[in-house]
Amino acid sequence: MSTTSTRPSPGALSPLHRSRVLAALLGAVAVGLLVEGRAVRTGEAALQTLLLHLAGQESAHVGTAALFRVQGALVGVSFTTGCSIGPVLAVFLGATAVAAAVRPLSARRVATSTLVLVGLFVLVNQLRVVVIVASMRWLGVARGYDLSHVFLGSIITTLGFLLAVVLFVRLLLAESGPSAPAHSGHRAGSS
Repeated sequence: MSTTSTRPSPGALSPLHRSRVLAALLGAVAVGLLVEGRAVRTGEAALQTLLLHLAGQESAHVGTAALFRVQGALVGVSFTTGCSIGPVLAVFLGATAVAAAVRPLSARRVATSTLVLVGLFVLVNQLRVVVIVASMRWLGVARGYDLSHVFLGSIITTLGFLLAVVLFVRLLLAESGPSAPAHSGHRAGSS
């Protein structure tokens, strides 16, 4: 007769301790995003320049600014702290770190949900800037920037970030494995 032990092997971390190690890593990344904010914004400007090049738009980036031509004049958009995904992402990673410190979270789920969150934040923010650039080219610098940055950019960012957050939370907190409730339409004890 064989018995199985549910105790972790000696030296193995419990799920909560593993989750706390994960919390420390998430917290460190969140702080890094804030401390190295300029590097994040420079990366965002470089990515925007690449996207503009792929769309056939002559462009370059200098530091945190993506530069391009509108009606023959060199203009640009700067990725300021308020226009970067870095601080917003740091908030979500920090909140996830707190959750992981008090409740065991699966490292796989945290990684998957975080990758989805980062990917969607990057995509949405880059799309927002592409709309700003296109509006400036179409309506002129002043009118195009005012319309797209304040109005269209806010709509794109709000809807896109909301979608990202909903997916992040659903993926992070999704039940998995044999303990997940069956979705057969019957409740336990009902007939």
